[in-house]
Amino acid sequence: MNVFLLGHAPAKGALRAIAQALRDQQAGVISCYFDGDLAALSQRSDTFRSVDAVIFGLSHMSRNKDTPEYDIERELMVRAAHSGAAFFLVPDDTDSINLPHLEEIRGGVTGFVAYHKDDGGDRDNLNLVTYAIRVQNPIEGAGEIARMTSEIARSPGHILPTW
Repeated sequence: MNVFLLGHAPAKGALRAIAQALRDQQAGVISCYFDGDLAALSQRSDTFRSVDAVIFGLSHMSRNKDTPEYDIERELMVRAAHSGAAFFLVPDDTDSINLPHLEEIRGGVTGFVAYHKDDGGDRDNLNLVTYAIRVQNPIEGAGEIARMTSEIARSPGHILPTW
């Protein structure tokens, strides 16, 4: 399995913990792209061609339309959501996945990490097949996030069997 973890500086800690948990579980090729790497990655037309799962860590930059980081994140999220890869969102420290461009990626979001029991608000109707991976925080819950993203990404159509 080929997994990309993407995000800017505020999301690095959580994404690195998840990447290490994926490596510990021998999930396959794990690649992390942060900050300037995201700009370079956004220039490639074949970015997600051979990727099985994308885990995107959100931050305040994901919502600030006045920054170049916003434009880069938006472009990569839209492409990932429509790539056919399993696509997961890791909320920022406010536990929010609310994004100005949420409508553009809505149908392509396979799952999201939830730090609290309430999934309301910005998570409603993301996708009929959106999985909530519930953990206390992304660093302590990295193993569970890694296990679930691997399991979901490997299942046909990114849908877990219900039996």
